Amino acid sequence: MAKSKKSANSSVGKYVLWVIAAVFGGSILWSMWAETIQPLAQAGDMRAVWLHLVGLPLILLGTAVIIYGGFIFIRDTFGAFSHETVQENLTTIRAKKATSEMRSKCQNPVPRLDTGGALARSGLSAHCGRRFSYQFVKGVQRA
Repeated sequence: MAKSKKSANSSVGKYVLWVIAAVFGGSILWSMWAETIQPLAQAGDMRAVWLHLVGLPLILLGTAVIIYGGFIFIRDTFGAFSHETVQENLTTIRAKKATSEMRSKCQNPVPRLDTGGALARSGLSAHCGRRFSYQFVKGVQRA
């Protein structure tokens, strides 16, 4: 289990983050008001004012959703490393121990979506390296 700092569990840190987020959001809203909406309203362009009143918050909301999704993705990705099966797999990989099943899959890979047949028909089978075996394409008629 991962070590956690005592400061990460305190509620004061959460309040500080909310205050920072509120100040950041407030500064964006103030900038939107002072530098965009007020000059447009003074110029009399009410259509542009309404478009900015709708568009800018939508842009901010979209940005927040993307950032939140990235946070969730990273949290869940790194959280997967605490799963028992992943830990066993990492231990096996680090120990460089391959089971006989793993070895047989590497020595006799199964072609997916008739890859071998497509290569044989195109005449590229000789250039595919050691791992490509002509046994994949037995029975494939050359065009």
